[in-house]
Amino acid sequence: MNLKLNLIKLITFLLFISLVSCENNASNQKKDVKQMHRSVINPWTWQDKYGFVQANDVTAANRTLYT
Repeated sequence: MNLKLNLIKLITFLLFISLVSCENNASNQKKDVKQMHRSVINPWTWQDKYGFVQANDVTAANRTLYT
C-alpha cells in the first residue's frame, strides 16, 4: 500500500514538472515570434477571382512550401 502511494506521488510530481516545463517553453517561443509579410508580385485583376497569383514575395518566413 505504501509503495502504491509513493508511486502515485511520484507520477503526480512528474506530471507537475512536465506541465511547468511546457508552459515555460511556450512563453519562450512567444517572445521569438517574427512577423511574416507576403506581397503579391505582378498582380492582375483577372486572377483575383480564381485565387491565382504569379509569384509571392515572402519575408521573415521560417518555413517555405513550394508546390
